Amino acid sequence: MAVTINGSGTITGISVGGLPDGIVDTDMIAANAVTAAKRGTGAILQVITTTKTDVYTTVNTTISGSHPWGDDVSNLTADITMTSASNKVLALLNCSISNSHTNYYTNLFLYRLISGTHTFLGGTTAKTGSGSLHTNDVVINRLDTPGAGTHTYYARLAAEGNTSYLGKGQNGTSDERIGDSTLILMEVAV
Repeated sequence: MAVTINGSGTITGISVGGLPDGIVDTDMIAANAVTAAKRGTGAILQVITTTKTDVYTTVNTTISGSHPWGDDVSNLTADITMTSASNKVLALLNCSISNSHTNYYTNLFLYRLISGTHTFLGGTTAKTGSGSLHTNDVVINRLDTPGAGTHTYYARLAAEGNTSYLGKGQNGTSDERIGDSTLILMEVAV
């Protein structure tokens, strides 16, 4: 077929691979034209972020038995709606935690909730050293396969004893907040 250009500028007759290398640049690609399937395996399809800027306190000591353990950390939850049931979610939870007493532990947990079922994704424990502003910066990261639908990810906090804090030093006041806590969810193409 011959290549033709009609009066409105439409080109016909070009076969696949018929354009010279380098002729199509990013400006020529329409917005949102590259679909998830074209991005390929490992592409980040969406990012959901929640940031907690205040202090959370608990005296809950539940760290065994049936899940969920500890207390829900207010305002440290995020929902993600999957674009494909086979894709994965990379969940990153970053917090500063402490206990009101030196050498006591604070426990941070990450869960996924769907249809009333709490799925434990992981946890971390940190012992508080001495000092009024002493904290432990902790990270939980998990690659999860939640399936189709909308899923809620959230943090929970528990104390070995005494009082545990998220976002505040051992004996600091609520005005001496230390760092924000973040929960980041990324849908990863499979």
